Amino acid sequence: MKPLFATALILAAGTAAAHGQIARISAPEPLLRGVQSDLHHPVLSPDGKRLLVSSADYSNLRVHDFDLGTTRTVSRSPRAGFGATFSPDGLTIAYSPASHGVTVTVADDTLYITTPAGRIAASPVEAPAYLWPSVSPDGSRVMFVAAGRGVYITDLTGAVVSYAGDYEAPVWVTDQCIAAMLATDDGHQLSTSQVVLVRPDGSQMQPVTRPESMTGWPTAAAGRLVYATVDGLLYQVTVSPL
Repeated sequence: MKPLFATALILAAGTAAAHGQIARISAPEPLLRGVQSDLHHPVLSPDGKRLLVSSADYSNLRVHDFDLGTTRTVSRSPRAGFGATFSPDGLTIAYSPASHGVTVTVADDTLYITTPAGRIAASPVEAPAYLWPSVSPDGSRVMFVAAGRGVYITDLTGAVVSYAGDYEAPVWVTDQCIAAMLATDDGHQLSTSQVVLVRPDGSQMQPVTRPESMTGWPTAAAGRLVYATVDGLLYQVTVSPL
């Protein structure tokens, strides 16, 4: 049974996040411009040294090596990039976000959390689907988007511990900072879209890009934050949490 979403604390968190500085952010730098196009769905390796990208339809999965300056095709299969991420050691491609032996997957409105102690199925909030699941860097919490509601964080039993706000495509920057996409739409296409930093409890938000930049889908690791534009360009900034 799904618990009722009636906790005043969670309702209050994220309803009006205070703007303030969460981190020092460098000027944006374009990535791979003039070399490749159609760059979408970026995912950094845990050490920030490699980057997965795919086409808008998740085909043509590629990996870029920052140290070598090379980009190679991993798979041209349709939707090869859907859910693609790196293993915790960054050496192979995986499809279940993992940290400290904890993995998380979703199926519609069910959250599956696997730890060394076993696997549980949880439905923390009422929603038609759960999206963008991930495990915190310290392996103690799970984050996901409840469709139509926003970003939630649970413990490893699936109990909600905080609500970050109505954002999309969230990723962990540190245990105390997430990056996400804040967008508006007219019901058919995006009207504005920007990347923001947010506290996991929704208490504070810092813009990384402007609403009119039409940016989103961030990925973060080792102080590097990469995001995409709707027309398939990539940018990176360095993030130094305060």
